[in-house]
Amino acid sequence: WWGAAAGVGASIGLGVAINAILGRAFTGENREFMEGVTGLIAAAMLLYVSYWLHSKASLGAWQHYINDRTTRALESGSLYGLAALSFLAVFREGGETVLFFLGMAGSITAGDLLLGLVAGALILAVIGVLLTVVGLRIPIRPFFQVASVLTFYLCFKFLGTGLHALQVSDLLPARTSDTL
Repeated sequence: WWGAAAGVGASIGLGVAINAILGRAFTGENREFMEGVTGLIAAAMLLYVSYWLHSKASLGAWQHYINDRTTRALESGSLYGLAALSFLAVFREGGETVLFFLGMAGSITAGDLLLGLVAGALILAVIGVLLTVVGLRIPIRPFFQVASVLTFYLCFKFLGTGLHALQVSDLLPARTSDTL
């Protein structure tokens, strides 16, 4: 639990640091450039995550992955290895989430972003309680297949908005074709 909590804290710190550094460096006319670049980075990361989810859609592969990582962490003889594993897992997802939010933050209102964060946190809390307290079993293959499709959709959405932002910043040409 300490590793996971540290991962959440480090992810929040990363988000604040990136916002502070990039927020000052890219203001005014460079804002569209920043949104375009972060959108493309977020799209690339989502493409990777979607591939990873698709590769773990097999129940056997997923169980092997979890068992292998947990066994390696426990073989170290202490719980520090397991804490480090949970930190890295949470921080990896947190870093992707930071880029995800930075990629879309310019295209939605702060209220909508906050509403989405609260709704997502509540849904995850309910799922967490159902998994740990009630012992609910989620069919892994359909879960990862649906998550993979949703992640691919977000990837293409960020790719489009990132390219559009780079066109608005005049880094990429924006023109229409008169002939088809």
